[in-house]
Amino acid sequence: MNQILRTSTLTYLPTWEPIKEALQRIVVAGLSKKQAQRDLCRAIGDGKIAIRLDLAADPSRGLPRKALSFPTLEIPPLLSPEDIDWPRSRPSQRSQLWTGPSQRPGEPTLLYFHKNHDLMGRTVDLIEVRVADVTKVFGNTESQPEAKTATGSLNLRPKNGAKVAAVVQALNELWPGRIPDELSAKDRDRRITERLRTKGLSIPSPRTIQRALKLKDR
Repeated sequence: MNQILRTSTLTYLPTWEPIKEALQRIVVAGLSKKQAQRDLCRAIGDGKIAIRLDLAADPSRGLPRKALSFPTLEIPPLLSPEDIDWPRSRPSQRSQLWTGPSQRPGEPTLLYFHKNHDLMGRTVDLIEVRVADVTKVFGNTESQPEAKTATGSLNLRPKNGAKVAAVVQALNELWPGRIPDELSAKDRDRRITERLRTKGLSIPSPRTIQRALKLKDR
């Protein structure tokens, strides 16, 4: 326990994370992939987990990258896993998660365009969720050795273990997107091991690394 507390004080936890990484943490904690997707979408639709959309920059109009969150962003209450491109942490092609700013009843059209010209025609290239909210709803998905229950959540059994979770986190920190194809398995495992060693965590076995790699690819 002392080891866990000492490690957590040295590790920076970001405020937001791509929804793919949140899904991976929940799956590592014990839920199936499909159940985790359904519960995560349900919690977002119920307002239990804050979400923000990162709009890609639009050089043609001189518009920089922009993040949208509540209240500017209105989340569909019936958000479903089909609305999300999970491997890319983006809305799917059929998604209604973001179709542009809504014109409110009675709002003059000219005023609507003036207020929202920088949001029209923008592309969402990243969906993020608040890390603290995910942990509150689903329990501690980082390195908690026992299942933890939160209001509105399911009991999460450490099906894959804290060691796998630690490796998945190291993978996401080292290579947030795709692991470089030119990187050999030996060098990849060495960098993972070094990352965990600097955090004071135990060194994973090759089998543990392989299990974590399968989760990252989901």
